[in-house]
Amino acid sequence: MQCLAVPIADAMSAAIYSHMDYHEQYKLKSADPKYQEFTAKIRDAVKEKNRINSKQCMLLREINNLSVALDLTRHKSWDFEGVEESKDKVLEEYTGDDGESWFWTYHNAGEEIEKVMIQKCIKVAALASQWDLLTDDVKTLNKDQDKYGDKLVKKAEAKEESK
Repeated sequence: MQCLAVPIADAMSAAIYSHMDYHEQYKLKSADPKYQEFTAKIRDAVKEKNRINSKQCMLLREINNLSVALDLTRHKSWDFEGVEESKDKVLEEYTGDDGESWFWTYHNAGEEIEKVMIQKCIKVAALASQWDLLTDDVKTLNKDQDKYGDKLVKKAEAKEESK
């Protein structure tokens, strides 16, 4: 039986040395202006995604605060539902409005808070859409950059092998 380990090892070592290692590939790609344009575009898109996420978080905190305000307003409106006649007279004397008027004032304030909450929810959704588009852009840019980088490496390896 013949041992093929040495000829296979020699063939493999020649193949390894004819190809660029990761560090050499990185240096080659980093020196290429077009490859760096991809990197800059990816970095900018990721920064924009982070900015969008920050805006979403801020809006969600505002929505949460408005939700608390809505709960408090609703609870306060219930204080004026079915007010006794004696309290109605005191309210009218000191505020100019009776219990039912105060109930509707708080009720309407709650509806206004809900409208603001809805507008903020719409903004969060619009930002989510922008975030999704940027995510797709980053994926595409990464794929295009990888393809371009692979072409650079193949071109450099072919040039090296032709020497």
